[in-house]
Amino acid sequence: MNPLAVRPLPTRILLLTLAMLWLSLGRYAAGQVDDKAPQYEQLRQRLSQIIQYEIEQKDIPSFSIAVVADGKTLFSDGFGFQDQEKTQPATGKTVYRVGSISKLLTDVALMQLVQEGTVDMDQPVVDIIPAFSIGDAEATNRITLRQLTQHRAGIVREPPQGHYFDPDEPSLQQTVDSLAKTPLIYEVGTHTKYSNAGVSVVGLAVEQASKQSHPEYVQEKILSPLQMQQTSFLLDEVASQDLATGWMWGYDRPNWPAPDFMLGTGPAGNLYSSVEDLAKFSRFVMGDHPTEILKPEFLSEMTSPGKDQAGNDLPYGIGFRIGNLDGMTKIGHGGAVYGFSTQLEIIPQEHIAVAAASSKDGTNALVTRICDFALRSLVAIGVVEQKLPIERTVASKEV
Repeated sequence: MNPLAVRPLPTRILLLTLAMLWLSLGRYAAGQVDDKAPQYEQLRQRLSQIIQYEIEQKDIPSFSIAVVADGKTLFSDGFGFQDQEKTQPATGKTVYRVGSISKLLTDVALMQLVQEGTVDMDQPVVDIIPAFSIGDAEATNRITLRQLTQHRAGIVREPPQGHYFDPDEPSLQQTVDSLAKTPLIYEVGTHTKYSNAGVSVVGLAVEQASKQSHPEYVQEKILSPLQMQQTSFLLDEVASQDLATGWMWGYDRPNWPAPDFMLGTGPAGNLYSSVEDLAKFSRFVMGDHPTEILKPEFLSEMTSPGKDQAGNDLPYGIGFRIGNLDGMTKIGHGGAVYGFSTQLEIIPQEHIAVAAASSKDGTNALVTRICDFALRSLVAIGVVEQKLPIERTVASKEV
């Protein structure tokens, strides 16, 4: 036998042994991760390189990210400046408008009311909001809370009042009332059609059932228990010194500060938060937060895909978008609102999550790509150390 042919074998055995030893020490034992471990520090450095390159190449004023594993926030970082004058460096505590991530908190609020028996997910909305209606009276009586949270009610995406382009800041009640003459787009329960209007109806149902305003209920029952102190549905309750200026992306003009009027669809998109607070929320979702605001069986229902009439998986649980990353279930939500792009991504089976935010309109693809890179890197850590290739984009050349 040629002795040279067997030389690589001990190396392979050694690598396998080291990998198994790492796993035996509790790769994902909650609370036992040293956030200064070399692997995580290398990830932090690589993320810093990627983000720094991207914000310079794409002229992004500020970017913040928080990385979660093993029941704790491993690290959070900020890049660029959060204020228009460029005097305040961005941090993990910088507050961004997080858009549709708002829906997750609204639906957690609803599920709390389900847990206490106040409402039922499958009861018609008109049982809770008698005045609710759309242009089709018969369909109105069949629309349920579950369908609204899973975007299966078949109603319009934006209401006539309080929609994305309406700066008049109507109340939530006025916004929902304006749906009275809107058409049914799809037969109730037959298609997935994303709807900010629908989640706004859910928010009003929370108000009717709890006898509190939607912002007050979320503050008392979710934000305070989870110690999300930099998060609110109300702009005047956010610390102004932590608030990032949002910027609109100009194609034929310089970037300009984004409008900050409050949407009438507040429960669907008015939330302000920091990536550090979103990291706390992700720990709750994974069952790693010390405070239980929702029993595991109700949380599991929220984070599991719903079923269509044929029994096939839907792309949504209760509020949570259900996706796939390299064969692993990925849940969470993105946010796109004037001047801001945000993403919250969680892989429950690995107990890892990433929250990221950019203070520039239309940068969601970049934010998502960075989050996916961070998640893949977290998965790679602990078996045999890997360095994933960094993907970079550049401006296209004129033709």
